[in-house]
Amino acid sequence: MIRVRELLELEPFGEFELLAGEGGLDRPVAGYSVLDYEVEHGDYSEFAPGEFVISSLLLVRELSGKAGAAVTRLVERGVAALAVRVFDRAEVPAEMRAIAERENLPLFVFRKAHVNDLFIAANGFSRARERSEHASRKLDELLGVPSGGSTPASIVRAIDPQLLPCCTVAFCVSPKDDPLSAATLRLMVRYSASEPSARRLFVPYAGGALLFASAQEPGRAAISEALAMKAFRDIGFEPEKCRVGVGSTAQGYEEYALAVSEAMRAARICRVLDAPFIRFDEAGAYRFVMAAAEDRSARRLCAKAVAVIESYDAANSSGLLETLAEYVRTRGDVRAAAQSLFQHPNTIRYRLKKAASLLGLTGDVYEQLFIVMSVYLIDR
Repeated sequence: MIRVRELLELEPFGEFELLAGEGGLDRPVAGYSVLDYEVEHGDYSEFAPGEFVISSLLLVRELSGKAGAAVTRLVERGVAALAVRVFDRAEVPAEMRAIAERENLPLFVFRKAHVNDLFIAANGFSRARERSEHASRKLDELLGVPSGGSTPASIVRAIDPQLLPCCTVAFCVSPKDDPLSAATLRLMVRYSASEPSARRLFVPYAGGALLFASAQEPGRAAISEALAMKAFRDIGFEPEKCRVGVGSTAQGYEEYALAVSEAMRAARICRVLDAPFIRFDEAGAYRFVMAAAEDRSARRLCAKAVAVIESYDAANSSGLLETLAEYVRTRGDVRAAAQSLFQHPNTIRYRLKKAASLLGLTGDVYEQLFIVMSVYLIDR
């Protein structure tokens, strides 16, 4: 679903000036149409709910007196927005503005853009969004249970028919509010590329973006850290804020699901370690912690344990939770955690033992605390 405000990110829409109806910018857009001679004849039956209407003639001198009535009829038809071309020093009648504002109908004016360019850009974005949503549904199927006799190969080809058997996948989590924005999708299409024996593809998914590097041979499907960071920077993700995970290379279509899953897990591990990049097969014990983090009962149990620590911290200003989090981020290195927190290593050891005591842990408390906090941080 595309909303009115997303279209404003497209280049031909850049000069649009919003005059009224700001409250309707999140209206869904179901299609696009032109309003011209309908104003003269008064027949608006062809306009459908959700359409973004563009007019080049509404404010010409001969028709401007009917502009207010035109807006009223478009509101009755349930259109999503109205954009009107302004010639010379023509002004938008106050009645038009008032109706649009009252009905939360976004009303724009523009001067230079060609209507055909607007439609080409909007329809191109709509098709890109449809393709990305289709790919997301197929990824859900790939990572879940194939239905209707689907095979991994058929699902992968449905995502993109040019994807080849060998593939490495990178997943980037970014703080961008909407990875499916018009600007991001446009860049994803631009930087996806095909060669005779290789295919690179971006797919928005699960609050981030997947990069597929596929080829006929495993060696050509590799993704280095430099390549991954540049690729996600190319599509508009901020490199200093990105968290990129890379999975193992699939040796056939049946291993694509594992490659995607590992990349997404590695990106989540990056968030815990506050690291920009990590390969799943180099994530050490976190590979096994991820299994616990994906179990609902384990997540709930760890959350309860952390709540006990938080309660103690609130009453005593003890900094236990901060210490545990840093202990995990430094991969269980007491001295590194102490240096990061400007504390003596013995202070860190004391806090870890105190946390273990509060949780009733015995034996190798360091490993147990590492697991509890890792699951908690991954699940956040």
